[in-house]
Amino acid sequence: EEQLDKRGISPARHLAMVREPPNLELPAFALDVECSGGTYIRSLIADMARHEAAGSCAHMTRLERTQQGPFGLHDCLHLSQWTFDSICAHTSQCTAACRA
Repeated sequence: EEQLDKRGISPARHLAMVREPPNLELPAFALDVECSGGTYIRSLIADMARHEAAGSCAHMTRLERTQQGPFGLHDCLHLSQWTFDSICAHTSQCTAACRA
């Protein structure tokens, strides 16, 4: 059986850490979460909503992944840059970064 933390919230299925206190401008709010691979953010939101203190039926309306492994948003190729040559060049750079 899962242990509850001191607030009575069950732990995420994998490590997840809220990086900043949420901006609680209810009924909507945002979270900045740093988590390990395999963490289900939608499940985290659902767990928070089901908690008796929240008494909510919260759901997630937006999810933005800002980091995956060594790559962040700054490594992304903008849609306007999608040409065969630029995609091939970018893929080569990413492959080299993964091997380093």
